[in-house]
Amino acid sequence: MIKKPKKSNQTKKRQRIIKDCTKIWEELVIAERGNKCELCGKPIHSVHHFIRKSQAGHLRFYIPLGIITCFHCHSVVVETPLGIQQLRDQRGEDWYWDIINKAKNKPKNFKTSMKWFKDELERLKGLDKS
Repeated sequence: MIKKPKKSNQTKKRQRIIKDCTKIWEELVIAERGNKCELCGKPIHSVHHFIRKSQAGHLRFYIPLGIITCFHCHSVVVETPLGIQQLRDQRGEDWYWDIINKAKNKPKNFKTSMKWFKDELERLKGLDKS
């Protein structure tokens, strides 16, 4: 039997901070957008990132990037231009181009370091109290 290597305390702390950030981010997106799917109005399944985290990691916890979807519409948004266009129509071109421009303006040498996640957690906690 092959044993999995144990995770270091640093890795566990990082994962905990990411989980806390994600939870607060999702709560803030729901508070702003409501608790129904933005495309069809059905019950919420997930809070989805409009742009993949791998493409815009610096925006990972940017509230306007969050999209509330039901199970069906999640795949529509992820896999089809129709879902993207519907969101553009609902939220407006200003929202769309703000997201696109922010994604393109990724800081040079950006890395999601432990410090970055800690700073994001503090920022999100501040927004949560507002």
